[in-house]
Amino acid sequence: MNAKLPQIVKTNVSKKFKTPGDIILAGTTIETGMSMFGTDMDRSTHYNTKEELEQARRLIHDQVFSLDRSIYGCLMCIPGVSDISKMTAVTKMLDNPWTEDTRALLSMKEERMIMDTIVADLPSNRMINLFKSFTVDKINNQRTRNTALPFILNYSDLDWWAVKYRRKLRN
Repeated sequence: MNAKLPQIVKTNVSKKFKTPGDIILAGTTIETGMSMFGTDMDRSTHYNTKEELEQARRLIHDQVFSLDRSIYGCLMCIPGVSDISKMTAVTKMLDNPWTEDTRALLSMKEERMIMDTIVADLPSNRMINLFKSFTVDKINNQRTRNTALPFILNYSDLDWWAVKYRRKLRN
């Protein structure tokens, strides 16, 4: 990731959140999100069904994403975030078009670097499942193709993938 990126985020946060109340609300939302992002395993527990946890996951992701998509993307790069949360984040970022905003913390190019970092951190089976989910979720745009194709075509063991994951790659 670009070494200047954290500094860019830090200097632009004051433009986005102008009052202390905004910063406190953002901090609370991020704190709640981080507790979910680190523990989300996409399966039921003794206390909750998978559907209840899916609903909670969507709600938390929506809340943190609504703060700012750049902050949301940066949070997914923190060590300890589960693969399921990373996959949800990439899907959410690709499904929502990037718009030029004067208060945006990062440019489209910088956000692209964040998504590439998130996808590169995924194990190969999860990466392929992420790319497969793009068709299930009907996310088909230029940014989606720019995310999936370089990772598939430039993968060092593409021949191994072609044998082990042949059905998934075909889809």
